[in-house]
Amino acid sequence: MVLYTWKDIERELLLNKSKWQGLISDTEIYTDEVIIHLKKGQADTSVKKILSQIFGKRYESEKIFLDLSGECLDVSFEIDEEEESDSVAIPLFRNVLYQKTAYYSELIEKELPGVPVLAFHSYKGGVGRTLSLLAFVKAWSELNNLGNGQKLLIIDADIEAPGITWLTMKQEEAAFSFLDLLEITQEKDSTDEIIELIADKVLELNVKIETERGRAEHIVLPTYRYVEQLLDMYASPESLAISYNKKYILAEVLSKLGEKINAGLVLVDLRAGLSEFSAPLLFDPRVKKYLVTSTSYQSVKGTGILLQQLSKGLPLNENSKIPEVLLTMVQNGMNTAEIISELIAAYYPNAIEGDDSIMDDIVTELPFS
Repeated sequence: MVLYTWKDIERELLLNKSKWQGLISDTEIYTDEVIIHLKKGQADTSVKKILSQIFGKRYESEKIFLDLSGECLDVSFEIDEEEESDSVAIPLFRNVLYQKTAYYSELIEKELPGVPVLAFHSYKGGVGRTLSLLAFVKAWSELNNLGNGQKLLIIDADIEAPGITWLTMKQEEAAFSFLDLLEITQEKDSTDEIIELIADKVLELNVKIETERGRAEHIVLPTYRYVEQLLDMYASPESLAISYNKKYILAEVLSKLGEKINAGLVLVDLRAGLSEFSAPLLFDPRVKKYLVTSTSYQSVKGTGILLQQLSKGLPLNENSKIPEVLLTMVQNGMNTAEIISELIAAYYPNAIEGDDSIMDDIVTELPFS
């Protein structure tokens, strides 16, 4: 790798983590300095040899030289006196990228504490992600008996382009929003306390949907209540993920909230792309993911990148919630075999092998309309 900035040095170290993780507990990289934290009882001699292997001639006399400017970062070593504690991977792209598994292993085959949570995501915007979620809502409404009291809780978590919010919000301010939920979750430690505080407000957010069998009512939680809340954001899914003891709290809050308001499912419309706004739900193994892609090269390529990360450390069996793909905008007579093969291949490099028959229906084609 060519080294232009300190960030390139950090990435190169993390990409070579397997070479040093038994000796080093942590690294700190700044614009002018690299601090290597050695595990208790380790000497710096072995680590210096590893740095020479990683950086070659660019590591010399406890300095790492940049390729573009010729400037260097000083390298220093510190010994951590405390034993390293087991850490839970933070469910963010920038963390998962350098891990062998994308998931906290103890959660992989567990269920959420309330109702199931389904997240709709796409690498690109404009591929029909929100439309696919709304089609799911309509299908659910028609297949389930209308008026039985069970609703869907629909969350607009697309913080940068809140389409469902704009489709459903009236002129007046909504009673409650997704950003309100995030802010209260940031402040409170008890999931049950959060649910008790917000459930009644969420129940005010009824939206009527017309179907062939009549009118259905569901709950839609908009992204924001007022524009200032959107533009001056206090809490986000990312900020929760890096908070103490809250790495996986968001899915739990949504699941228990759905149960409290008598919803059958929670559907979440996530921000498109490799966004940390979406990562905490994407990397929670208890959440079922639907990745929506069109047949365009850019969309398929990006979806493949997503699948490679989402499948890391995930067993391919009926007990794990394997991300599924919705292939949209398939024109009549179009041969999609090559696209589907490419998408399925993206699961395998980092997944834990299982029953290949599980993958038979992992991609669903949706016709162009």
